Amino acid sequence: MGYINPTDVNAVNTISGAVTGGTYDPYNQVQAAPTDQTQTNTDSGAANLYNQQLAAQQAAYNNQLAQLDFANQRADNQYGVAQRNVNDAYGSAFKQLTDQKTNQLAQFDQTKQSQNQDYQGGRQDINQSVGNAYTGLQRLLGSRGSGNSSAASILAPYAAGLQGNIQRSGLQKTYAGNQANLTNAINSYNTNWDNSLGDLNNQKDTNLRSAESAYNNAKAQILQSRQALNPGNASAYQDQINQLLGQVDQLALKPTFTPKTAEYVAPNLAALQAGQIAAPTIGGVSPGAVQNTGAFANLLAGQDKKKLVGQSPVAV
Repeated sequence: MGYINPTDVNAVNTISGAVTGGTYDPYNQVQAAPTDQTQTNTDSGAANLYNQQLAAQQAAYNNQLAQLDFANQRADNQYGVAQRNVNDAYGSAFKQLTDQKTNQLAQFDQTKQSQNQDYQGGRQDINQSVGNAYTGLQRLLGSRGSGNSSAASILAPYAAGLQGNIQRSGLQKTYAGNQANLTNAINSYNTNWDNSLGDLNNQKDTNLRSAESAYNNAKAQILQSRQALNPGNASAYQDQINQLLGQVDQLALKPTFTPKTAEYVAPNLAALQAGQIAAPTIGGVSPGAVQNTGAFANLLAGQDKKKLVGQSPVAV
């Protein structure tokens, strides 16, 4: 092909029309490569899709980070709630134990007070019984014509005093035995109560340690998830983060305390009632020492105590 004058429009148009799908360069007398619009559109669509995927991954990553931050903060709050729940539950159980002890001690004090009243009542009954026996002996001796005899002034009060002292000694022994049994019973109860309190304290410590362990475990898992999380695997961590959120919620569950009731075993207490001194009779009583009348020796006058030796007391 020879040289074509670029100003020759007809020639240029002729050659251009002969070239299909391209443009003709009149200066270099060559045809330029045709433009592939379809390929350009495909590449552009792929780039847009890739960018959209990156944006979605970044959004998922940011969302997962936000959820992990929320779980981390909520774990701190829930742990505080868990500690308060443990302390509140412990306080309620402790009050239950102390209320039981207060009631039991009140019953114990009532029993002791009743014992003291029965003991004092028994002493009064014995005193009255001795007085009745003494009066009865005086009347018996008077009816036999011995109202002014040494039997009336010495042996009658001795006989009544002797029986009264025996009864009073028995009453004192019974009372002392009951007091010892009551003391042993309350001491045993206090030991049982201390054991119940110790068990309750162990339950509290166990629950606090369990809450702390669950809290530390949740915090560690949150940290591990945060370190392993990246935009490329964010979607795969959603289930794990959901489990972490549920685990964090469990931190504040209220514990249940079961305090052991301290057992009080009531002792067997003997009756503190003194029997009446038997009706008086004449004779049949062996002589005894003045001290055998104990607290009732004052029924005898000073000189009468000396005269008692060798006498045959009146029986009651």
